[in-house]
Amino acid sequence: MTDATIIVFSISRIYHKNIANQHYEDPESIFMQHKKLVRVAKTGQFICLLLIAILPSLNFNKPEIYIFLGVTAVAAFAGEEYINWISKAPYKSALDILRDALFKNIPADEMFHHRATLFKANRRETKLKFFCRSGTQYQRNVQSFQINNDSEMQNEGIAGQAWFKDTILNYFDLPEIPSEWRDDDEKCKEYAMESHLPLRKAKQLKVKARSIAATPIRNLDGKKWGVLVVDSRNPDDFLDESGNKDLIESIAATIGKLL
Repeated sequence: MTDATIIVFSISRIYHKNIANQHYEDPESIFMQHKKLVRVAKTGQFICLLLIAILPSLNFNKPEIYIFLGVTAVAAFAGEEYINWISKAPYKSALDILRDALFKNIPADEMFHHRATLFKANRRETKLKFFCRSGTQYQRNVQSFQINNDSEMQNEGIAGQAWFKDTILNYFDLPEIPSEWRDDDEKCKEYAMESHLPLRKAKQLKVKARSIAATPIRNLDGKKWGVLVVDSRNPDDFLDESGNKDLIESIAATIGKLL
């Protein structure tokens, strides 16, 4: 049994276990329930905050009502965060398994140097937005990448290029940049150019990866949904090892079946 087969099987087990824990409902039904619950939570937050803003102008002076509205808004926000976390759990497990398989010889205290990330296209297919990531680090304020199905040059990052070209892309030995970014530094300019990013976006990256692979994700209808990106601070080609390219493509296909 190949590594790809074993890992795809592992992801399938995680996914179906997640489904089983939710009363054996089908994936589409669970997804729609999550969407409805998130919508309810967002609406609750909006109404509470709107009332908190409007009531003072109506000379409404009951502190207990303001406290109730504030607590309700916070509870709705916490509920939304929890629902989002639950709905992404199978995908995050898949990313953790993929990262650990690709970088299996890396010490545990260096594993955060290597990441697997899912980006989802927005409805208008103009941006790839962060969906979830392996590990626990670098989970907030992740940059979005511009995409454009009619202009190759307007697709940002290697993720955007993989989206436009609709195939797996592999970049390695990207330039090593100085410890402090400078827009006029030749290495920084070279890094931005080879990463297909404007200087300002390359500068804002929390991690300047030295090797990056990206492949598009398609849902069950065959429609492009987003992009799977694996990156490393190591400049070596991590797809050079036998089976790793097949592994990423297998995981991408499996994630597509979970959508």
